[in-house]
This record gives sequence, structure tokens and C-alpha cells, in this order.
Amino acid sequence: MKIVHSVKEARETVKDWKKQGYSVGFVPTMGYLHEGHLSLIEKSVSENNKTVVSIFLNPMQFAPTEDLAAYPRDFDADTALCEKTGADLIFNPVNEEMYDRDFCTFVDMTGVTGTSGKSRPTHFRGVCTVVNKLFNIIAPDRAYFGRKDAQQLAVITRMVRDLDMDVEIVGCPLIREADGLAKSSRNTYLSTEERQAALILSKAVFEAERLVNAGERSSENLIAVMRGIIQSEPLARIDYIEVVDSFSIEKKDIIQGSVLVAIAVFIGLKGKIHRATVTQAELDYVGSITIDADLLDAAGIYEYEKVQIADVNNGNRFETYTISGERGTGVVCLNGAAARCVQAGDKIIIMAYAQMTVEELKENPPKEDCPSEVKHITLAQNADLLLIAPADANVIGKLACGIADDMLTSFVLAVKDIPKFIAPAMNTRMYENSIVRENIDKLKRHGFEEIEPKESLLACGDIGKGALADVGDIIAAVERVLS
Repeated sequence: MKIVHSVKEARETVKDWKKQGYSVGFVPTMGYLHEGHLSLIEKSVSENNKTVVSIFLNPMQFAPTEDLAAYPRDFDADTALCEKTGADLIFNPVNEEMYDRDFCTFVDMTGVTGTSGKSRPTHFRGVCTVVNKLFNIIAPDRAYFGRKDAQQLAVITRMVRDLDMDVEIVGCPLIREADGLAKSSRNTYLSTEERQAALILSKAVFEAERLVNAGERSSENLIAVMRGIIQSEPLARIDYIEVVDSFSIEKKDIIQGSVLVAIAVFIGLKGKIHRATVTQAELDYVGSITIDADLLDAAGIYEYEKVQIADVNNGNRFETYTISGERGTGVVCLNGAAARCVQAGDKIIIMAYAQMTVEELKENPPKEDCPSEVKHITLAQNADLLLIAPADANVIGKLACGIADDMLTSFVLAVKDIPKFIAPAMNTRMYENSIVRENIDKLKRHGFEEIEPKESLLACGDIGKGALADVGDIIAAVERVLS
């Protein structure tokens, strides 16, 4: 077996073979070979006189936030495996050999990359460009790709047809681990728990296959079943599930002819807030979840970060974005459409995900915080009596509307069915305002007792007449309940 690192050497070797009448098979890889790669090499060896394996970690198909730097490498092991499997040539170029400093030519297959192209906009352009270059360098008769990357196989097949390339694309069976997980170089990223969680993918695929074999032809039904299976795994977050034509990658509503079910799922948590108590659900606000900033910090979740919510009480799962709430309040408030998925008092799990390298994962294990330990919430849930004094128009309005965006209001909404008092304190004009009166009446209907204020002097912007509950009346009300 020969190893070359330059385009010139690779071309000269293959040209010499062609002069002798040899057929050439080609297996493009990024290295860190496993049984899946070896099955492709074995297939090529069985169907061709000579087999070339490229080992090139293509930077063009990685976005800046993806795992190029951490992608596993072991060239010595790869070399041994290629030689053992029967490869004749390894083409292992450096980046500079493949891409000149002023490189500016790309193969754009945006029209047939579907959702994956939108989710990873640089990926397929990088894949198609490098495969095009490799085909030009090696000039193989046949090229071998695994069906694990089925969408990639479809895109490459389409590129070859569209550009009239003189190479036969051979799709080869997906190779799985004994437990059903598809072989992948990136499986090394997974912890023991995450690897177990990843089995939900093959479970969903096998169930989809069973349904299609049983006669199911609705893409919508098939996707719903797969989504339900995958969402049952807390460590899995779906990027997309699509049923598409195997050649055009266009979405298919009806399963007929040659179709492909393309799925992309993130496995692994960045941070989690476990069994948080929903203090409020507010429909009249932009869709989001307001979370005590202390809880966000403890769990390593950023403001405006996308999170997944799992409601322990009703089983609902959905995604939304975080808003930082007042520190120390324990506020966990679902806003907008998300408010319809929960009720105040529900227990929810708030999960954030991230892609990171193995090294980064070791240094940044998933963080978990349990807000049930927030002292003022625990205190509220065990209180015997609630007295809000003084209660200004702002506090009364928040309580009447069920808004829990500070420590006081979140405390109030967390209390059980106990005696509750409000002692108003505001200027007389505000106290007599129709909206304030309506809010007080609303609180009364929800079990609050108003300690009637008396005329007094208050500094409310200007010193003047005010409505203020008398201290003696407050003490009397409390003593009446406690006695």
C-alpha cells in the first residue's frame, strides 16, 4: 500500500493504473475509521482492481462553531486498517494542498439540501466542493458512500448527474453497533449516558420502518410517531425530521417511490433547571420564559437562550427563549403562547443544549440547579398567613393580573390556601381610580381581605392626602386570624 500527500503524486499513481487497464474504486473519508468505513473499502476492493482511500479532514464543511478542532484523528491506526482491508493507495493531503490561499470556487447545491442545508448552511457546500475536487484528482470509476449519511449520498448523486461526471456512485448499507446505534466517528463525543440516550434514534427509525412496511403512507403520521419516540428521551433535542424524495430532496406528503427520512437530533445537555415550580403563566406577553437570574446563572443558561421545557405534571414538551427575571425571586413565568402549555404550580424541567468538543465537555459538564431550594418560595409554601403591607397600586395590579416578576409577587403566587390580607398605601386619587378599585375587587374574589385604609398624609410625589391602612387595624386583623 502506498501513501501520498500531494495532488501530483495521487494523479500520477492513478494514471499509471489506468494505462494498465485497471479499474479504480474510491472511498473518501475524514479519517478516524470504523467498521462503516471499512465496509466501503471492502466493497471497493471486491469490485475494482485498485482502491484509493482519501483521509482529509475538510475544513470547508465545518461552520466556525462546529467541531473541526476536536474531530478525532488517528492516522497511524487508519493506515493499518486500510492496509489490512486491502486498500492500494491513501491520499492524505494537507489543507494547503487542497485549497490555495486565494481559493474562491465552490459547488453550491442549496436547491437540494433541504432543511439540513438551512440548519448547517456551510456543510453541503463544503462537502460538494471537496468531493468534486477529489473526483477530479483521483478520477475513479466508482466512488463509495455509506447510507448512514443518506442525504449526503443523495446530494452527491445529484451533483454527479448535474455536472455529467464520469463516475458511478455506489451507496452501501449502514453499519450499526450491536445495540443498534449507527457507527460514527463522532460517537466518541458521547458520555455513557448520552450514548444510551442516542439509541432513541434507531428506535424511532426501526418503528418508522415497521409502520411503512405495514402500509403507512402519510408522512405527517410517520413524522409524528418518530417525533414522539425521540421526545421521550430527555437528552434528545430534535433539529428536524423530514420525509423527502431520495433524489430531489423535496418534501413528500405521501410516502411512495424512493423516499428518505432525514433526521437530525442533538444529544446531550448543556444545563438544566430541574423541577422548577411555575409561578405564573402570562398570555399577554411575547413568547418566552422569565427565570430568576440566580437560577439562570446556577444552571449556566444565558438570557435569550433557546431552551426546552418539559412539564412533569401534564407531559407537555416545547421550546422557547429565556428572559432574565429579578434575582432572588424564584420567578419562573411562562409567557405568550407557551403559557397555554402549563399552569401555575406545575413542576417543569428547563433544559439547554450545546455542541462542544470532548475537551470542552470535560471542562464544562452539564450544570443542574434545583429552584425548589429557593428559600422564599419554600417559606411561602409553608406559611400560615400572608400580609402585604404596604400594598401600593403597582403591587396590587401585578397580583390582580397574576404577574410574578419580583420576589414579592412570586412569593404571593406560591402560597397555599391560607388567609391573605392587603393593606393599601397610596394617594387618595390613586386609591379611588377605577382600575385600582377593580384590581382590589379582583383580589377579594381570589381570597384576599382588604384592611380598609384611612385618610392620612403620604409623600407620593407631593405630600398630600393618602389612603393608608392603620397599624392598629393591621395588628387586629392578624390577631383575629391567628387566635
